[in-house]
Amino acid sequence: MASFCRHLALLAILGIATSQDSPIDPKPTVLIYIPIHAGEDISHIQSLCDCAFDKRPTLGSTRYDVLLSISGESLPSHSSQLIQVLRSCLQRLNPHPRVLTYFKKLDEDTYRPLITPETKDDSWVSGPNSAFYDAFLEGDVYDNFVRHYDFVQQMETDVCTLVPGWLDALVQPMTANDDVLISGSSVASDCLYYAAFDYCAPTLSLMESLREHINGNALYRIHSNLSDLLSATRAIFENREPFDISIYEVAKLFKRKVRDQNVNFVGCFCVPKQ
Repeated sequence: MASFCRHLALLAILGIATSQDSPIDPKPTVLIYIPIHAGEDISHIQSLCDCAFDKRPTLGSTRYDVLLSISGESLPSHSSQLIQVLRSCLQRLNPHPRVLTYFKKLDEDTYRPLITPETKDDSWVSGPNSAFYDAFLEGDVYDNFVRHYDFVQQMETDVCTLVPGWLDALVQPMTANDDVLISGSSVASDCLYYAAFDYCAPTLSLMESLREHINGNALYRIHSNLSDLLSATRAIFENREPFDISIYEVAKLFKRKVRDQNVNFVGCFCVPKQ
C-alpha cells in the first residue's frame, strides 16, 4: 500500500462559494479529529505527539479541542493506554486542549483497511474513507462532535507538522476568506513513500490528481457547501480511490479553484519505515 508523504506545509486552498449569513468568530473553535483503530500501536500516538504536537499547534489565537475516535475491538487496557499517551502529550501544552474520546461499535469498525483474500489490495482505502465520511457527512462522529465546531482538522497518526503555530496558519485563510472550504497542503514534494518496499518514488511523472490534490489531513470548514461537495464525491467515487484524491477530481469537475497559485510550500516529510 502506498502511503503519501504526510505533511502540513503552508498552504494549498480549495475554495467554493459560501453564504455570508454570519461573521466568523475571530477566535474560531476547531476540533482536531484523530481516527484510529483500537489495536493501533501505542508508538503511533507517541509519534504523532513528537512530530506534530511538540510543534505548538497555536501561538495563542486559535481555540481547539482534540477528539480521539477509536474504532474496532481491543483490550480495554490498550485503549486506555492510547488515550493516556495522548493526554500526557497534550497536557504539556499551555494552554492544553480538552481531549474527547469516542468509541465506535465493533460492527462500525471503519478505520482498519478492509482487506480480504477476495479483494486483496483493492479495498485498502475503504477503512480510512469510511472514517472520514463518518466524521464529515452526518455519521455518529459528525452528529456527536463535528457539527458543534466551525472547523475540523483531520489528523491521522502519521502526520508531521513543520512549523510552530501550524493550526493558526491553517485557520487564517478560512477567516480571511469565507469562500475557503479546505485549507491544507498539496503533495508539493519530490516523492511518494511505498511502505511495502521502503521506497520513495518521484512524483514528477504522476498523474495530475496525485501531484496537485490537497492532502486529506487538512482543515475543513463545517458548512453545507462542504457537505454537498463530499456527498457528490462519495456518490461518484465510492471507494475506488482515497477520499482526498476524489475530492480533487470532483472539485475540478465542478470547475472550482483548487489551489492558490501564490502559495509557498515549506516542504514535505516522508514517514520512514518503522
